[in-house]
Amino acid sequence: MRIYIIAFIAFCCIGFGAFWYTYNTIEAESLAVTPEGAALNPEVEKSEGGSLSEFVVSEETDLSSFEKEGDFYKLDWNMLSKIDFEERYNDSIADYIYYPIFHPSLKVLNRQPVIIKGYIIPFEETGSEQVLILSAFPFTNCFFCGNAGPESVMDVKLRPNHPRKKFKQDAVTTFKGTLRLNDTDLYYLNYILEDAEVVE
Repeated sequence: MRIYIIAFIAFCCIGFGAFWYTYNTIEAESLAVTPEGAALNPEVEKSEGGSLSEFVVSEETDLSSFEKEGDFYKLDWNMLSKIDFEERYNDSIADYIYYPIFHPSLKVLNRQPVIIKGYIIPFEETGSEQVLILSAFPFTNCFFCGNAGPESVMDVKLRPNHPRKKFKQDAVTTFKGTLRLNDTDLYYLNYILEDAEVVE
């Protein structure tokens, strides 16, 4: 009996060690591999204040540090990883959920024209032909398969007059549109690209 107890304890320790190593490895890799390449990994700071829906870029906001392509600020997935989450109670679902806390460097891009590249998650997955999802990772490694965080996906709301196009799963595609940081609407992801169009 003593051997079984020792074996059980050893098995639990090995299992926990394997889980811890795998979790930290996946977390590190998810921040390192992006379609855009360049790494921007300053430490994330929690911001104070209320909802971002009212955040408006003022004249004092410094956007000069962001690279531009035409009239659009270039955005990559490492920039979008500058996010933290805070557990709060939500009355509408009567439960605790995680709300995003965006880094100040992301807040300045709220409601600004941006351009970003990522992997397509097709219409069939979103249930709409005007909304699709752009991911930092291919479908099998994305947030919806449990292999990445919510900061690695973005709702893409196509312009109403955008030509209908059949998007292929995992096709690397570049979109331009207006970035909206979402910390209130539970029906959408934390990042939304509005009035989006494909960059050919």
